[in-house]
This record gives sequence, C-alpha cells and structure tokens, in this order.
Amino acid sequence: MDDTSIHMEFFSGDRQTEAEYRDEVTRAGEVAEEVAAAEERQFAAPPDRLDMFVKPDPAIVDIPHTAASPGDGAHGAVEAVDTKGPRALDVESFTTVGEGEHRVSFTRSQLNVMVTADEPILPAAQRAGVRIGMNCQQGMCGSCKSLKLEGDVDMKHQGGIRAREIDAGKFLPCCSTARSDLIVDA
Repeated sequence: MDDTSIHMEFFSGDRQTEAEYRDEVTRAGEVAEEVAAAEERQFAAPPDRLDMFVKPDPAIVDIPHTAASPGDGAHGAVEAVDTKGPRALDVESFTTVGEGEHRVSFTRSQLNVMVTADEPILPAAQRAGVRIGMNCQQGMCGSCKSLKLEGDVDMKHQGGIRAREIDAGKFLPCCSTARSDLIVDA
C-alpha cells in the first residue's frame, strides 16, 4: 500500500457502539505509535554483530591491501573481531562456484558465488547451497533480507525493505543484481 491509497470505513450502529468503536480506533492509533517508536529505537543503533565486521587496519593485520575499483579483479579482505582478537576473513580462501563477472562472498557459508550482472543474487546463492530464508522472491515480503558488508547492488524491490534498512547496509537478494563484487553476511 502506498501513501496515495485511501482507506474508507462505513459504520452503522447506535451511539454507544459508535463511541466504543471510536475508543478502539484511538487505542489502535496509540498502539501503532508505540510500535513505530519501538522500531525506531531498534534501528537507532546497529546490532552488536555488525561491529564484528570492519575493514582491515594494515597496522594490525598483515594483509596485502590494494585500492581497487569494482570489477577490476582486485579483492580485499574483511577483518572479523572475535573474543580472541582480530583475525582476517580472507574471501580469497572461500570455495568459488559458478561463472560470471561479479563475485558474491557469503561470510557464514564461506562461499564465493560468481554471478552475471543481470542475475538476481538469491537464485545463484541457492544453487550454490547458501541458505537464505525466502518466501515471495519478488521483493515484497522481506524474508530474504541480508546484510551487505561491502559492494553495490541494483535493487528493484516492491516494498519489502525500508529506507533506513537500506541505509544500514541491508538488501533483498531476491530482487537485487550485483553492480560490483559483494561481501554478504549470510
């Protein structure tokens, strides 16, 4: 539903029923405001697990570091911080499957999936054995929402993701194509 939609209700009943209905509608509005405020608080600060993926600091981790532009074949590493200290998550060491011009690295699965520029990411990931929840596969439900740690996508969703989630690095693999090499937390 978009902002141009009109919602109309027709009511028939006595004054007492109408007063009760008006109270219910008022309470529903209050509950909706509470839910919206709780959601805003939830997205105000990123979850702790986002802090575990950061760009490597060459002074801390000895990783060959090259300034690379998308698609030129140069790929970096992502540093993951755990309780034992920093360790390099080298996507070059992941198993690579498929063919295409862009590499999508799935950190949890430790797989690199090669995709073409016009291929949606979700079907390619599924063929490679990456487990990503999904339902509609058209960008409406948001069940495949994933965190993009690095890279750019072209996403044509149908309302299954909010602007603040996109700003936080999330995307819908079902309706997204890679515009560069990607690193995804999945």
